[in-house]
Amino acid sequence: MTQSALAARVGLGQSRVSHLELNARELSVEQLLAWCAALGLELAIGTRGSAAVSTGPSTGWRHGASIA
Repeated sequence: MTQSALAARVGLGQSRVSHLELNARELSVEQLLAWCAALGLELAIGTRGSAAVSTGPSTGWRHGASIA
């Protein structure tokens, strides 16, 4: 998805999306949740080092990311 397309979905300008990609610490929780929804992602929070547990239908793959 392009920055412009994401920006349109979350109600930001493309330049703001670009800025937040480069400065992720400035992204609010509200914005993070909006981005996840716009991208069709689900945010899961757990203890460090634990594997993510899905309660939804299995898609046959897992994708995870860690923000330090």
